[in-house]
Amino acid sequence: MNRTLFRLFCALVMGVVCYYGAMWIATRPPSAQNGQWKRTRPYKAFTIDLTTRLASGGTVRESYAQRSDGSFVRSSYSGDVRASRSIDFSDGTKVVMYDRLGLKSTVRDNRRFINWSQSNEQIANNGCEQPSRKLTFLRNDLVLGRNVKVFDVGEVPPNVPNVKITSWVDPTLDCFTVRHEIQTNDGLSVKEAVLTSVGEPDPKLFFTDNAIEVSPTEALRKGLAALGVGACQQCEVSSARRETYYNNHRP
Repeated sequence: MNRTLFRLFCALVMGVVCYYGAMWIATRPPSAQNGQWKRTRPYKAFTIDLTTRLASGGTVRESYAQRSDGSFVRSSYSGDVRASRSIDFSDGTKVVMYDRLGLKSTVRDNRRFINWSQSNEQIANNGCEQPSRKLTFLRNDLVLGRNVKVFDVGEVPPNVPNVKITSWVDPTLDCFTVRHEIQTNDGLSVKEAVLTSVGEPDPKLFFTDNAIEVSPTEALRKGLAALGVGACQQCEVSSARRETYYNNHRP
């Protein structure tokens, strides 16, 4: 598989990863699932472009945009072409857009957005500290001319020895991570912001009407077929769970 196809494949897989992330958040037992919690801190509207330099030598481009109503979108790219988006609207609707394929998968579960919003507000009100995670404040720093806080992330993936994770977070952007370093035995991977814009993001980032609705499993199969890649056995094994969540949370 050449590099372009590999990047597109990664973008398609990231779409499924984002979808799974929504499932995990929505099925947690949070205190806000009764829908009574109301956010008091205003959302910050901003857009950030990020580039990840992998220890293996490759690079990955992505972006994050958040509106003043709390809706946000993560975009993945294949080279300079946007391949997919994961959009979370403030009404609980989540749309995974497979832009290169003209497809989308839509679910609605308001618990998921409430959980994210509550956690985000608690972290921002706590100076970007996360009591539930093993974070150690290291220093203040500058990223793209903005004042940020640097933390050592003591909570690392299980069964991965000799890992050091460092995060730079911006308190004025709802504690968004603007730089992230992962040091392992294989080398250093760095994700960092390359452009930051404060204010309402481009409305086109949240546009979803120009795509055909499909289940996430069908989208993955069509994506693999478009790349000329055979069936993904590991993906098929987990397809039943994805389909169940999708079918049970249709708008």
